[in-house]
Amino acid sequence: YKYSGSKNGMAWKRKVGNHLISVAPVLRDILEWAELAENETITRDFFCIAAPRLPREQVVIVNAAIWGFLSGCLSGTADTHCTKAGDCNGLDAWRRVMRVIDNGLPQKLEELIDVVRDIHRKPIKDLGGVPAGVAKFEQTLKEYA
Repeated sequence: YKYSGSKNGMAWKRKVGNHLISVAPVLRDILEWAELAENETITRDFFCIAAPRLPREQVVIVNAAIWGFLSGCLSGTADTHCTKAGDCNGLDAWRRVMRVIDNGLPQKLEELIDVVRDIHRKPIKDLGGVPAGVAKFEQTLKEYA
């Protein structure tokens, strides 16, 4: 779950996001909402608006748990942005780290375009390699989408 803010941001986001959602399924919509907040700081009160069915005590606990988890995962630039969110403000830390990942998105898309363009140059050697080759191609297209 380590991420420094430089490489594989989208894969890290998917892995960590899936982990958080598996622990608390209610976080699926909340994490997406936080990402849409763009440059608006997410305070505890703002979080309560996003999750009106959660009691305030649970909002505080969930926010602190996300912050603690991210604090253990992040280093480098990602950690710097996470720290700007303040202690126990996990949802705002998530939003800030997503901005780091989104800023590198155009470069990632160009890399994926190059991979898709060159994929035909890596032929599958035998019939046994077809399933893995197709899965890799589908995953690349999924990442691009």
